[in-house]
Parts: sequence; structure tokens; C-alpha cells
Amino acid sequence: GGLREALLVAAGAAAADADHAILRGTAPAGKILRLRKRFGTLTSPFCEKGVEPAVNVGLPRICLTGEKPPLTLDDELDVQTTVPAGGSYAWHIGPSTRPFVGAVAGRKEAYKLTCEAPDGSVLETLSLVIDRGQSAAVNVGCGARTTTFADGVAVGGDRSAPAASVPTPSVNGITVPALVASSTVSKTKPRTRAQKLATCNRKASKIQGAKKRKAARKSCTRRYGSKPPK
Repeated sequence: GGLREALLVAAGAAAADADHAILRGTAPAGKILRLRKRFGTLTSPFCEKGVEPAVNVGLPRICLTGEKPPLTLDDELDVQTTVPAGGSYAWHIGPSTRPFVGAVAGRKEAYKLTCEAPDGSVLETLSLVIDRGQSAAVNVGCGARTTTFADGVAVGGDRSAPAASVPTPSVNGITVPALVASSTVSKTKPRTRAQKLATCNRKASKIQGAKKRKAARKSCTRRYGSKPPK
């Protein structure tokens, strides 16, 4: 049914590199890389006390107290990963800019990227701006050595630089060199069934005609949505 298909589409999107971002590189083993962002989330306009029409004939809701403006709620994203013993990491993350913010031309948001010791002490702080489908390589020094891009060039820059000041992906207001910045959309081939399902559904969504689109989605679900035969 529709719910099952929705869950499969969501799972496929979560597994598809094109639907998120990737931060990769090296860092001292055992250190914790952490992404954090604080922001305000707007609610919809709301009514404190309203009356719904007794009969649904298209009449608007009656708001006795008058519609109130949206509220701003304090919100936060806070995720982390531990650098493996080998010292190399590949971290699949969400884009730094929220979708509703990114819909406004020119608006970008940055992550605060920190390297921390297991006891929580902060060893280094960087600013990261990365969009959906992008990949960036950063060798984080964590205070023990210079942080560089994959080509060996020191990151430097200013972590207080405006998020939209340079093309993304960027670190400390410096665009990640083209040599190590790539789009996961074009270079990553789907490998898992979930990734293949997401790719199939994206292609199906571009088909003209509602009936044809629906049939194509069902075909995707039949091919990749069920468990593979044992």
C-alpha cells in the first residue's frame, strides 16, 4: 500500500549518496568529529481558541482570539562520529543548509565542525558549508598537526566568514579545491537495493502523466522494494 511504498522511498533516499552529503578524510584515531548547528524553527500561524464549522461546506475556521503570528522555537542539530583506528573516515551527513532556508536564493547555513577528545575537550573548531549531493575531503589535524585539504594545502581561512560568501563546499570560508570536491550524484553508482530503489523512483518521478508515473513507481517497488530471494 501507500504507507509501505512511502517507507521504502524514505529508506532508499536515506541510502542514496545523492540525497545527502559526504565529509571524508583523515584525523587522529579515536578522536571525535562533531557537527553542531543552533537555529530558530518557525511554527505556522496559529489560533489559540477556534471554532470549527459544524458542517464541512468549505467554510473557514472561526478564530475567536485572532490568528497569532508564528513562534520561533530554539532548535539544534548535534551529531558526531569517532575516527576509526586506521585514521581515515567517510561520514555521510545532512546538508548544512536546511531545505526551507535553502529555498531562499543566496541563503546558506554552516555547521560548526569540532574535533574533540573522548573527554569532550575541544581540540579544533572549523566552519563547514556543504550542500546536498556534495562530497568534500578534509584532513583534520585536531590541534596535533595542520588541517589540510586532500591536496595538502592548509585550510586556513576564517570560520566566522558568511556561509554564502564562497561556492560550496567550503571550510572556514574557503571553497574546497575542485580536485577534492565532487558531486556524489554523477560519480556514485547505486550498489544496495535501497540505493537502486531511490534511483529508480527518481527516474519514475520525471515521467509525464500521473498513471505512467504511478505504474513506474510500482515497478520500482516490485524490482527493488522486496527482500531479495534466499
